[in-house]
Amino acid sequence: MIKLTPKKKRADVAIMVAVFCVAFLALCAFGIDMAYITLNRAKLQRATETTALAAIAQYKDSGIDKSKELFKLYKSEFDTIKDANITSVQYKTGTDGSIKLKISTELNSPTYFLRFAGVGGVKIEANSYAKTYEEIKEDVQSGETVDLDSIITNKKGNDIKIKTKPNSYGYFVFAGKKNTDGTYLWSDMGCKSNTATTQKNIDGKNYTLICSQEENFDFSNSCSDNTSINVADSIVIFSAKPLDCPQGQNLLKDIEERAKDSNTPITFEWLLSQFPKQDSNPYEITILNNVKLITKDDFLR
Repeated sequence: MIKLTPKKKRADVAIMVAVFCVAFLALCAFGIDMAYITLNRAKLQRATETTALAAIAQYKDSGIDKSKELFKLYKSEFDTIKDANITSVQYKTGTDGSIKLKISTELNSPTYFLRFAGVGGVKIEANSYAKTYEEIKEDVQSGETVDLDSIITNKKGNDIKIKTKPNSYGYFVFAGKKNTDGTYLWSDMGCKSNTATTQKNIDGKNYTLICSQEENFDFSNSCSDNTSINVADSIVIFSAKPLDCPQGQNLLKDIEERAKDSNTPITFEWLLSQFPKQDSNPYEITILNNVKLITKDDFLR
């Protein structure tokens, strides 16, 4: 049986500690580099997704791919991925008429400690898929708050289209943003219409009256009160009175002419009774040029 002297024991312990320290430092170095690479991968994915959404929206409007310019803009928000590049861009038309986009990017993420082991960088890749779509809300009642499935943003061109039934006599429309407490912040959207509008004073405040039965709204249109709408997630429409718009006034004139040849007294109540009843659900709202991220399987369909 061999006995170790105290000096020998201390030497063995010192060697074990040294080996452990080297292994621990190597593990820490590997962990730091892997954390840095993982962070860069997340940043690259975010920049790629943002680029895909912006690029497909612009492509639908202009037919021109601006993904490289947009990616250069979005990656500049992250200092550590400024050397990333787009490797491929692919557009295709879906069976539903939508436009689909796939963007692939890559980055040679540098290492700090692994380079001493001969690994100077690790290539990371990101893919993002996006498509255009239109969200349609049918049978919208007057005064009904419609919470949309997606957020409306101010994009190039028209953002919303509203259709009414033929016997609708005008309406007021508001875009809203829902607060965390469940309340809404509303903005008069009528002035964003692409048709001529009029102002109607209700309880001392002017609101924009829309008399068109099918109308587009562009958030970038100017308003007399400089109302700006950049983001909305809710819409509400209020029906106007039958005599507020020209179509109702013209019908009133026709009724008055017919009433001259009848024995029925011409009273305001009688005239209103001659107006055809409005449908209970007269509005259809279409959110135009929306874009969203999709999966690889959705892209391949």
